[in-house]
Amino acid sequence: VGNNSWVRGDCQYGILPCNGLLYAPSNSCACFAKAKLQGFVALASQRQKAAGGAAAAATVLEKGPAYGQPVNPQSAIRNPQSDEWPMYRHDVMRSGTILSAVPAELQAAWSTPVGGKLTQPIVAEGKVFLASTDAHAVYALAADSGKRIWDYTAGGRIDSSPTIYKGLVLFGSADGWVYCLRAADGALAWRLRAAPEERLVGVYGQLESAWPVHGAVLVQNDEVYATAGRSSYIDGGITLYRIKPATGEVLSRTSIYDRDPVTGKQTGPEAHFDMEGTLSDVLTGDGDAVFMKHLCFDRQGKPLAEKKPHLFTPTGLLGEEWFIRSYWLVGTDVGVGWGGWARAANQVPAGRILSFDGKQYYGYGKTQYAAGPVGHKADTYQLFAQTVGEAPRAAAADAAEPAKGRKGAGKGKGGGQAAGARTDVWTEPFPVTVRALVLASDRLIAAGTPDVGEKASEGLFFKNPAEAVDAFEGRKGGLLCIVSATDGKTLAQYKLEQPPVFDGMSAAAGKVFISLRNGNVICMGGR
Repeated sequence: VGNNSWVRGDCQYGILPCNGLLYAPSNSCACFAKAKLQGFVALASQRQKAAGGAAAAATVLEKGPAYGQPVNPQSAIRNPQSDEWPMYRHDVMRSGTILSAVPAELQAAWSTPVGGKLTQPIVAEGKVFLASTDAHAVYALAADSGKRIWDYTAGGRIDSSPTIYKGLVLFGSADGWVYCLRAADGALAWRLRAAPEERLVGVYGQLESAWPVHGAVLVQNDEVYATAGRSSYIDGGITLYRIKPATGEVLSRTSIYDRDPVTGKQTGPEAHFDMEGTLSDVLTGDGDAVFMKHLCFDRQGKPLAEKKPHLFTPTGLLGEEWFIRSYWLVGTDVGVGWGGWARAANQVPAGRILSFDGKQYYGYGKTQYAAGPVGHKADTYQLFAQTVGEAPRAAAADAAEPAKGRKGAGKGKGGGQAAGARTDVWTEPFPVTVRALVLASDRLIAAGTPDVGEKASEGLFFKNPAEAVDAFEGRKGGLLCIVSATDGKTLAQYKLEQPPVFDGMSAAAGKVFISLRNGNVICMGGR
């Protein structure tokens, strides 16, 4: 018997056993956000116990007409100084940063209706690649005109952007498969069933695998890393795969299956009850290690005890909810228990969304992180730039080479964090609730919805809550701002027909590409 807070209701309601199932409702608790199942879930008793977790099952590889065909030997992943955006958030560190500049004066280049809930656009090899999540489809558009070139329908939702590597389009799907297409025409090269078996569950009105795969697979050191599964506590856990991109050959499989309910220091003034389990999330890397939330793995997928600062969030990088206890950070861990969620946000770079270049961190987030009534009322947000004693390697570093010279992380109450003190370079109240953020050379590109705040008298914000709600829900359109990364001053501002989807923006070749909530993809370039 122990603390199994990986599934729970909130502190006032709890859970409901009924109909032979265990029902756990949605809740606002952040005590164990890294491992707690999200949403309204229904659980049954364990069907069977597989030795080694879900990774013990055999995989299935299917070959398509493009299998074994010659592909482009060049890749922006191996040449990060190229003017492309080849994967989700540009690079393996998911930095949201590109070296090339974007002009302050922009105009609409093209707009293409795709439809549905769209992912962040990927720009490589003269094309724009993105997915329409609920339609299970990947699209390729011409980068110069927005004209549709091809589309491909998978067997389940595609929750995030594909990765472009040497003429291949690689992505995962909620049907439990990893797909590889030829970038030129969308022909299938191969697909690999990462799920241990074909078992479907109902998720938000659709059927999908009990072991879904995130769309944004990680390509690092010429290998594909992907996970299948939802939680390390159910259905045999999560399996981390290492795959050859050209052939689909499985190089290694690692089971992440932890049923130990309580670990950590449990006595003394710093007592807390932590759980080493996790929910699946988009993988990140540093050119050497691979990260899933707070967990760290080596190149072969083996767990590492050493913790390195990296981008992650307890609630998942794809979580678009505007939750008071949810934020991104560049660190190694977050605290647990009542009030523990706020500690890391005061120690390391943290915000609702972040971009960084290895020297500074830029983001949009709360001015104060604190537990209890004070923290819950601290709803003022700002755009900011911060430095820290030691930052991750620059986003432009070659992801094919291992990180060198990185020091060990320091320790803090919320777990090991980035070494050195965090310092504000500048902060600015901002007239936009930022939903997408890109750092392009010395300029920040911020897009979102108009906001309400202290500068309403200057015409920068809405003056009353009703207008603010309308704006937040997209009924006032969207705004795109070009901001100086040096001092935070806004250089230009443009109206958008609709707000962007969360983290739905990229930049390449001096242009900005945005996925809007109405299902359109737009491109804005220099005058």
